[in-house]
Amino acid sequence: RHIPTWFPGATFARVAETFRESARAWNCQPYEFVRYQMSQNKHAPSYLSGLIEEKGVPEPGSFDEIVMKWSAAAMYGGGSDTASTTL
Repeated sequence: RHIPTWFPGATFARVAETFRESARAWNCQPYEFVRYQMSQNKHAPSYLSGLIEEKGVPEPGSFDEIVMKWSAAAMYGGGSDTASTTL
């Protein structure tokens, strides 16, 4: 965290940054997709759309938004892993 990424031997810092970016993209994708579908009134009933309908759209960066994003991403990841393994 305190070692510059350009510093020799700090490869771990660059790898950690790449992972951080991937994790952010992975957890935001299902949330943003459902939010977009709901704004177009084209969404199917789901875990995340039910939460948003029940609680409303959370403030960006709030605890509720973070929980919604990570729990939906975990379910999506678990479901996609199971589906691809079954096929």
